[in-house]
Amino acid sequence: MDFSEQIEYQKKTCMITLGHLFDKYQDEEYMLSKLNNYILIQLPKLMENHKISQQEKQARKTELNKEKLAFQSKFLTDNRFYYLTSTETFFHYDGQNYTTYNEDDICHKVFTQITKERKLMAHKEKVKNSIIRKIKKSSLFKTIPESKTIQYTLNMFYPTLFNSKDKAKYFLTILGDNLLKIESHLVHLISPKAKQFLKEITHFSYLYTSINPTSTFKYKYHDQDYSSIRLLDINMSVDTSTNWLFVKHQIINIISVACYYSNRYNKSDNFIESHCDYSLSTHTLFLKNNTSRDIVKLFCSYYIENCTETNINFENSNYNIPWKHMVYLWKSFLEEKNFPNIIFNQNLKVLLCEKFEFDEKLDQFTGVTSKYLPRIATFMEFWNNEIIPNDDEELEIGEINTLFKQWTTNHLKSKSNNNYCNDQQVLDIIRFYSPDTEITEEKYLMNISCKLWDKNNDVVAFLTCYKEASSNHSVHTAYENYVKSQPTLVASKRYFAEKYLLLINSE
Repeated sequence: MDFSEQIEYQKKTCMITLGHLFDKYQDEEYMLSKLNNYILIQLPKLMENHKISQQEKQARKTELNKEKLAFQSKFLTDNRFYYLTSTETFFHYDGQNYTTYNEDDICHKVFTQITKERKLMAHKEKVKNSIIRKIKKSSLFKTIPESKTIQYTLNMFYPTLFNSKDKAKYFLTILGDNLLKIESHLVHLISPKAKQFLKEITHFSYLYTSINPTSTFKYKYHDQDYSSIRLLDINMSVDTSTNWLFVKHQIINIISVACYYSNRYNKSDNFIESHCDYSLSTHTLFLKNNTSRDIVKLFCSYYIENCTETNINFENSNYNIPWKHMVYLWKSFLEEKNFPNIIFNQNLKVLLCEKFEFDEKLDQFTGVTSKYLPRIATFMEFWNNEIIPNDDEELEIGEINTLFKQWTTNHLKSKSNNNYCNDQQVLDIIRFYSPDTEITEEKYLMNISCKLWDKNNDVVAFLTCYKEASSNHSVHTAYENYVKSQPTLVASKRYFAEKYLLLINSE
């Protein structure tokens, strides 16, 4: 029954009731006069009074609602509160930092303001409840931080952890996607060195959100579909926990900015495709835009020379690449391009066999060579001939490289620069071809020495002479004199100081 039908029904009911009353008192003049008086005089006045009263009440209610809304609006403008249902946590934003806030403290703040203004004293509970309901609809995940908060948060990640602002933004946008539970099918490959850093973010974020914001980050390729994989470079400084101590104290700012970026750029993929420079976009989406055959083809263009295509007569020459060397070249290519290991070795061999001849018995590719092979062969010849086990000695990677260069100059007819390596390349070759070598701090090679340099005796001989000739026993002064006395090979100050202290303590 609609409203017009209801009125028609009420009208008929009233008419029937009046008819019954007239019929009932038709023989009683007094009662009929009263009935006429009620209907014709008192009822219209009563109805008019009710109407006026109702209008006044409605006006007061409207005015009260206006005051409530005005108070609520001003309070929430002056006090920026947010809420997360998942943890039933309130947050306050002061224009620079987000912090947690207690509901009782919010209520106290509301009551204090009402008491100060006096107008809504009789309705303070309703006003407080209305404000709390409003805050609970204001998700922290929908906040819009001020520019200074965004820049401050961004600068925590750049340049210490990411070498560009866009990479830092991209990382935060991924966190935002995960917090908002979008794009969860993606896999973001990142260096294993970031593991503890991401654990820290996960731990503190979970306390406030009950959501894992790093769920899509993986440290190794596990045969996922290339179309779902995104690559993200992070600085090696992430391995040092002091570079991300800010996470514990700034996690709410990080959460807020991350969600803001995800909402603003409409997901991390859209950010990388539409708001980043070409080089970053190309690298990040490399696997999405390439097949395994494309990647192997790129590798070969950089690292492998096909002798059949260059008309080199290789039948009686050593134009071949053993499988072990090919794997090393592949790893070098990945490191140069900053790619994770994205093709398993067996699949790599199959793809390479499609391009080049392979000798199963000798386990090598034939008719191919690489400009990088002489470097590997030369260094391994040096390593196998000159490096010996020594439980009481250690060499630094830089010292080994210096010794290698001296050995190359003295022992090889060819002086090609292709034989030279930087420290990282030396470290990579040792790790790959001599995996049992103990390496600490990416720098010190333990329990080995070199036939070309008796490091220990050099330092001890200098210290013995220096102690007899000088009264200044400062390790700094001693080391300065030691450096001046050495023509080429110089032990590090750390090593020198250890020997110095042993000598002094033995007096």
